[in-house]
Amino acid sequence: MKSLFKFIGLVLFLAVIVLLVGGLLVSNDYQYEQSITINQPKEIVWLNVSTFKAMDRWSPWMQMDPQMISTLTGIDGTVGAKQSWEGNKDMGSGSQEITNIDPPNRLDTKLMFHEPYESETNAYIKLLPIGTTTMATWGFEAEIPYPFNFIMLFMNNEDAMGKAFGEGLASLKAICES
Repeated sequence: MKSLFKFIGLVLFLAVIVLLVGGLLVSNDYQYEQSITINQPKEIVWLNVSTFKAMDRWSPWMQMDPQMISTLTGIDGTVGAKQSWEGNKDMGSGSQEITNIDPPNRLDTKLMFHEPYESETNAYIKLLPIGTTTMATWGFEAEIPYPFNFIMLFMNNEDAMGKAFGEGLASLKAICES
């Protein structure tokens, strides 16, 4: 029995060493983005991504919790405008603030999650004209703290974010093309 505890202790010790050393070898930067082509000029698409009110219409997270309470401070669609939310246990609470606007090309926001866990990320929507259509790219950039960045080697971004981003972009496309 004593040797079993020693073995378990050794395995746990080695796992911690791998996590700590691995974290030194892996970047802290994390990025995810997804794009869709919309059959409208970017000025039309911009109308549907440039304010929190417009984004709420196609946001997959708003669909996941229709009872979510959100409040807006500042002037929607301007730098400094901030939307805060409180949702169910899955949606938690947090806020999103517009940090940069380059109409009709790009909107940047800072996302701050409070519950169920605290974190921050920078999100963006970029619009690129391609002939008579628009390529809409929705993404985010974050910094994963050491040593948890090592875990990112084993995460599949598509599994973690792909479905929600795909649903949101498909809804954006449908709204813009209707």
